[in-house]
Amino acid sequence: MKVHLYGGFGEKGRTCIGVECCSVRLLLDAGLKTDNCPGSVYPALSPAALNDLTAIVISHAHEDHAGALGWCLANGFKGEVWMTRETAQDFETSCSDYLEAAHKKSLQRMATRHFEAGQPLRFGDLTVTSGRSGHTVGGVWLAATQADKSLLYCADVVPQSPLLIMDPLPNCTVALIDTSYGDDPVPPAHRVRQVVEWIQAHPGACLLPTPLIGRSLELMLAIPSPISVHVQMVATLEQQLRQVSWFQPNTVQELRQRLANANRWQEGDPWPQQPLICHDGMGLTGPSRQLIPGAQADGVPILFTGHLPAGSPGEHAVKAGAAAFIRLPTHPTRDENIGLVRACGAARIIGHSCTELALEALRPHLPVSLELAKTGDRIDIQ
Repeated sequence: MKVHLYGGFGEKGRTCIGVECCSVRLLLDAGLKTDNCPGSVYPALSPAALNDLTAIVISHAHEDHAGALGWCLANGFKGEVWMTRETAQDFETSCSDYLEAAHKKSLQRMATRHFEAGQPLRFGDLTVTSGRSGHTVGGVWLAATQADKSLLYCADVVPQSPLLIMDPLPNCTVALIDTSYGDDPVPPAHRVRQVVEWIQAHPGACLLPTPLIGRSLELMLAIPSPISVHVQMVATLEQQLRQVSWFQPNTVQELRQRLANANRWQEGDPWPQQPLICHDGMGLTGPSRQLIPGAQADGVPILFTGHLPAGSPGEHAVKAGAAAFIRLPTHPTRDENIGLVRACGAARIIGHSCTELALEALRPHLPVSLELAKTGDRIDIQ
């Protein structure tokens, strides 16, 4: 089994893994990068390699994992795209604003197939299994197995999510783990308290930019009511809350009630005298693209809680001292990754979705040596 690292290694974004076994060639995810490095927006594979692919399997509907699907189709891919039904429902609304017009058009001919978490997918001698990731509704980790060789691709996971369920990881030969937070040791519960304390210290209006899927529901569960939600988010949030099998017990009803009680806010309304949740979380698309500069002009406090790519409006605002940043964990902390590595029993560990510097900092803490692979590398699983 050969594993090609086409994106997301030694960098954040464009996560994409190729798995080659006999005559089967799969991609696990096809993401794009949203920072200001135009030469590395899309996965590092050629039109010839795209044309040779058997299928693409998508872990979840965030742009750094699925946003290059249209690019793949425009550049030679002709196979099927597999994702959970819940991910397919969220894909267009979550990724559409990041796509080039030509790539959006290419998506019209995408052959989409659905699978359920835990359902085996067989591609020749290669079997792909999955489990719920705890990161998004519909999000999964993926494992590719051939005989006694196996690759575990964690994608984005949240082992101790108070909101979503993460299924146990299988044993594997090689594991690609989610190292988005490097060696950050701060427990998730502490970060949640920090977010709540910041909001309490800023009574009245404040702006909380967040992704359309994923962290929005975590914020709604964490922060005190009452809240306001941008009207464009409501339908997507309601749709996610209908998928009850992905949620921890006793959370869906509470979130439905919070959403029902939330003020629906739209442009033209005065700033609400309570936290306002809007998308996206970086200020690159959606209502937050205009609301962030508007809040700065009006003196409304802004809190970012997730990844801010280089050159994004969110990064500029934080660097200028015009906004605060407190990470609300939706990826594994250092100690959570230690637990995941022990659980999967892999002899080889490779981290994705962070810089080489962050990987170096995490390396001494893991019970198995962390390989410092980068985009463009190939791994052979014997």
